[in-house]
Amino acid sequence: MNHKSLDKQSGMSLLEVLISMLIMGFGLLGLAPLMVHTVRTNEISHDFTKAASLARDKMEIVEGLRPLPALPYRETESLQNGTYSRQTSILDSASDASIPGGACQVDVAISWHDETGLTHSTRVSTLIRK
Repeated sequence: MNHKSLDKQSGMSLLEVLISMLIMGFGLLGLAPLMVHTVRTNEISHDFTKAASLARDKMEIVEGLRPLPALPYRETESLQNGTYSRQTSILDSASDASIPGGACQVDVAISWHDETGLTHSTRVSTLIRK
């Protein structure tokens, strides 16, 4: 039988493994800010999706109202335990000359503050028949 001596075996030493792990650790540490940014962007996206849903819900309610409330109409609501504020306005051609006769313009604006204190908002607008 042929036996190789231990001196002729090749492989990585413990020191080489530790150095390669250190280099890989520094590389992964460089990705940490990217992960923080990804989580933050995901939170912002969730807030905008929730705001769009709240605006759409109000639009559907207003489109189903018959008769419409006295125009011009303005309403402010606090939603989701005060996290979001929703402002709704309904105008007609008597209040705004740019609106075609026989139609009403519905504007729904949603605003909120994120955990850093920045204010965000989104607005949805449509025309409906009187």
